[in-house]
Amino acid sequence: LGDKNEYEITLFISTFEALNNFAVENNIKYLIKCFDATGVSETLKIHVILYHIADALSVLNKGDLGLWSEQTGESIHRELKNEWDEYKNNLLEDVNYGSRLKNAVDDY
Repeated sequence: LGDKNEYEITLFISTFEALNNFAVENNIKYLIKCFDATGVSETLKIHVILYHIADALSVLNKGDLGLWSEQTGESIHRELKNEWDEYKNNLLEDVNYGSRLKNAVDDY
């Protein structure tokens, strides 16, 4: 992280860890403030945590995010890839490429 303020980064991490102990909506606002203070570039994962976790928790009635984890997403992607392997033709120029992809997704 180079010359980034270690205190600000530590504060961000400790606030992130505290999400399980406090009201999520209030902590997300504080987490955003702490992250902004780090000066670190926002990655896709950080963006999802800062701006979409609260919505996901409300849909899940504050339930478990395990089904939405990266590992779960990768598992689903692998299963879909296996289904696609049965349909695909490696030529993107193939006029049936789109319909093959749609059929693979539909069957999945």
